Amino acid sequence: MPFPPCDERTEYFVKSKPVEVGMSVIQLFRESLAEVNPETGNPIAGAHNVNGNSRSIQPLNGREIR
Repeated sequence: MPFPPCDERTEYFVKSKPVEVGMSVIQLFRESLAEVNPETGNPIAGAHNVNGNSRSIQPLNGREIR
């Protein structure tokens, strides 16, 4: 089975103030999600749909991004 069953509970923790992270942390996170070439072990360039775990950009429809 490639994915675990979706029967686990999810708990969300919302902080009152944003947590700041540096670009190196963001890059490490991106690399951890990147698709990898099984022959070389290198990330696949332009692999934006990370293992089917992302969706295309949605219109804002008047919503604010903070």
